[in-house]
Amino acid sequence: VSTRAACVATTENSNKTLNKFVFFSPWITPTVAISIVWTWIFQPDKGLANLVLSFFGLPGLKWISSSQTAMLSVIIVTVWKSIGYAMIFYLSALEKVPEALYEACALDGGGKWHKFKYITIPNISPTTFFLICLLYTSPSPRDVEES
Repeated sequence: VSTRAACVATTENSNKTLNKFVFFSPWITPTVAISIVWTWIFQPDKGLANLVLSFFGLPGLKWISSSQTAMLSVIIVTVWKSIGYAMIFYLSALEKVPEALYEACALDGGGKWHKFKYITIPNISPTTFFLICLLYTSPSPRDVEES
């Protein structure tokens, strides 16, 4: 998700500064404010999440009111909040990919998918490895409380 956000933030057809702000703002927004907003979004009766589900003809969920869907709610918020942090690393990695590689791929008849699969992914793989290591070695809130 962060890779896609970084790609969107660096496209020529977009407002780069606005995109960076939109994707990074969850990372700098205070956790209390985020919790309040997502509690409103996940309200079972009038929440935005169930409104979107009903728009697609799907039944509403109890979200944070049910033990069956509470973990899904936490995962959604955590991923949303973390996108900006990882995106900063991916933005830096994307800027370091040589433009000549993309040009060579275009000359060979490669489309956007080929450029992404054979040029972008291999060149940003060290960043992906770093972020995976960071994810698995950073302490969880439970580890901090036990200290």
